[in-house]
Amino acid sequence: SCAVVHVEPARWKRWSGGRGTVGRRAELARLDQVGRELLAGTTGVLLFEGELGVGKSRMVDELVARLRDERCRVVVAYGTPGEVVALAPWRSVLLQLLGLEDDVGPKRCRERLVEVLGDVEDELIAPLGDLLPLEPVSDRPEDPRAAHHTFDAVSQLIAQLQRDMPLLVVLEDGQWLDSASWSLARQLALHGDRLLLAITLRTE
Repeated sequence: SCAVVHVEPARWKRWSGGRGTVGRRAELARLDQVGRELLAGTTGVLLFEGELGVGKSRMVDELVARLRDERCRVVVAYGTPGEVVALAPWRSVLLQLLGLEDDVGPKRCRERLVEVLGDVEDELIAPLGDLLPLEPVSDRPEDPRAAHHTFDAVSQLIAQLQRDMPLLVVLEDGQWLDSASWSLARQLALHGDRLLLAITLRTE
């Protein structure tokens, strides 16, 4: 059978179970509940966990279909096997929210950031260079808190890009996410606004 349980402390909910959506009234009702919570302003994470082919992506599709009809922004990114590039799925998320292609150049990327954030100082844009194709800041000093600044910059950018709309971020194949991507997901789950992260995770 399928179940959705609440996992503390970061408002994570866990799903696991059988195939397809037939006979999953309770699970579909739970998705509707989570969707209502998001539209009401709640932030959290749904973790869809199960073996290969168990139907995780199908349940995510159901969630996406329900929220697309409710003026909710939806973006989808993927973990990839093999060589790990830190925060690669989040680069895809940001580019989608910015309306930019994967091969966008540094000049256009910075112009778009200025359109969204205003004529801000490099202290905000520079940390985004860890994710986005921006010209490096030549005199940027080494900073032991660089990851913290990057996460804060991503949080601010996502808040601006939401435009007062709820946001669903789907991260498929969570088993291939790097540790930095998980850390950023946790920060957004704790401090984001009207944000739902739906992550599929394959188990053995």
